[in-house]
Amino acid sequence: MQLVHELPGFVFFSHGTHAAAKAECARCHGDVAAQEIVSLQQPLKMKWCVDCHKQNKAPVRCNTCHELGQ
Repeated sequence: MQLVHELPGFVFFSHGTHAAAKAECARCHGDVAAQEIVSLQQPLKMKWCVDCHKQNKAPVRCNTCHELGQ
């Protein structure tokens, strides 16, 4: 299986946390049902994620997505 979004090892992401917050899958993945082959829809760079967190009043502390002190 090939990952559509491959994040660096120092980034922590939980689909469960985002699903519990009722984040729309299409926000990151696009309209998967309409895609013959699922492809990258968003660059998922830090600024894009932080902007989304701010818009949705989600935490933007560094340790929300990064383990500090390594």
